[in-house]
Amino acid sequence: QTGIRDSQCPAAALTAGLVAPLCQLNGVWRNDQDSLMEISVLRDNGDFQGQYLTQVTLAGGCAQISPLRGAQQQLGEEGWPTFAFTVRWEKFSNATTAFVGQCFVDASGKEILSTTWLLREAVGSLEEDWKESSLEETWGTFRDILSLLQSLAGLSGQYLWVIPQEFSTSHRVGRNVFTRKRTTEGKILPNLSPPCEAVSSPAP
Repeated sequence: QTGIRDSQCPAAALTAGLVAPLCQLNGVWRNDQDSLMEISVLRDNGDFQGQYLTQVTLAGGCAQISPLRGAQQQLGEEGWPTFAFTVRWEKFSNATTAFVGQCFVDASGKEILSTTWLLREAVGSLEEDWKESSLEETWGTFRDILSLLQSLAGLSGQYLWVIPQEFSTSHRVGRNVFTRKRTTEGKILPNLSPPCEAVSSPAP
């Protein structure tokens, strides 16, 4: 019921000239948190690079434009392409985030990037890392059991328990949906970034 054209063969449609080239990642994208990313270099082999401006910071500080690098699968017969990229947060955080996702085109022709991300912050020692991982795995198992019980109880669309999506302080997981932001040609992300002293970003 998403309106995504899963049944249409993207490569065949492009070959037939029925639609303009879609799901090429170059350009500016906005997600549901109003964060922006600009992919300015997309090579023939699918490698790309660009910049990311988040509107959400871990410590509530001022976000800086951060570099991103990734790769996109070539458009094929099986559907719209998948991709992955990493963002190395500049100056305001010691964290790194990895995104994986797939591009889709909905019934109205709008390009949508559906992504899952994993953020990793630095910890002080290997022992602390093991502790974090153990806690996260334990909570993940407990959360799965709660979800199963909820499903067996027939609570579709309702929630008997509030189930947090993240537990570890050094690992954060989430989903983002990006849509293309129409802009003029050229790199524009710095022009959309307000002065750092004028921003007070909320903590997630």
